[in-house]
Amino acid sequence: MVDDNSTDDTARVAESLGARVIRHSENRGAAAARNTAIAAAESDWLAFLDSDDEWLPHHLAHLWEIKGEHALVGGAAFYCTPDGVGDRYSGPVRRRPMEFRSPDRLISTLNFFTTSGSMLRRDVAVAIGGFGDWWGVQDFDLWVRVLERHSGICSRRVTVRYHVHEQQISLAKGRMLSEHREVVKAHLARTGESPRMLERWEATLVWDDLRAAMADGRRAAALRRVPGLLANPQRPIGLLSTLWLRFRARRRTSRLENDGGPSVALVIPHSDERRAVLDMLGDRPSHDLSSMSPTAAGADLLRRPRGVIVTAGKLRAALLRLTGNDTVTARDVLAGTFKPAERTA
Repeated sequence: MVDDNSTDDTARVAESLGARVIRHSENRGAAAARNTAIAAAESDWLAFLDSDDEWLPHHLAHLWEIKGEHALVGGAAFYCTPDGVGDRYSGPVRRRPMEFRSPDRLISTLNFFTTSGSMLRRDVAVAIGGFGDWWGVQDFDLWVRVLERHSGICSRRVTVRYHVHEQQISLAKGRMLSEHREVVKAHLARTGESPRMLERWEATLVWDDLRAAMADGRRAAALRRVPGLLANPQRPIGLLSTLWLRFRARRRTSRLENDGGPSVALVIPHSDERRAVLDMLGDRPSHDLSSMSPTAAGADLLRRPRGVIVTAGKLRAALLRLTGNDTVTARDVLAGTFKPAERTA
């Protein structure tokens, strides 16, 4: 552990629990702290964990399982807000792990690799100079430089919880976007690649500005941004790709709880059976749609799919499966043959 001249007792507590602590005599920032840790590490692989994030129990085991010959390995993250309203999934939307042979998709749509959700070969990190001295995009810059020379892989299985709070550096959006652009320009200068992926990403910025202007009632300002969506042939391609990814990510968010397991919906007309299922689920959250008509419940599940639907009877389960949701009967839950809390979504 690197103590970057902190003012609390974290380092002392870690040391008392057996951790090796390296102390900086002055605060040098996140990049310098991580680079000190990289230099001191003795393992062939590095795994990072920021103080406001949380590894799920299967995090390291899952990344090790999928690493193959890749230099960069990641799991998906679940962003948790204080009130839960803004909770969201961040990661690939494909069922199979997503492989990266270049940084193109990180540049054009989304940085799929969160720092605390990633594992990196130490020799690769050392060879390319570790984390750069950026203000808020150190991880993105490092992943771009890694993927210029090596391959990566990222799973859609949630392995880390990312706790969002007001003090986080990532909330300073304007500066983050500016640095993102500078990282990409540096990548293009090093590699001589076409700027098409940067143009695709720029379309997303224009779209988000347009939507923000519309939400504020500034319609004229929103209209002025429309030409920016068509300023380059790559921009419509980038915008469509991003909108499709966001749509699928929203649907995946509704299928998950923040522990990476499936969200559960109940469609059980009989109250006694429903109470028994709730008792079996224990503390696991559930969404009770039992009071809705079959049509209304089906429409809700089409709009917001859940990880699994618990319902009464095989016929009802088969019908609800037509909404694209996995289903299980209440009888299976009560018999203990199906346990949502132990299922991977």
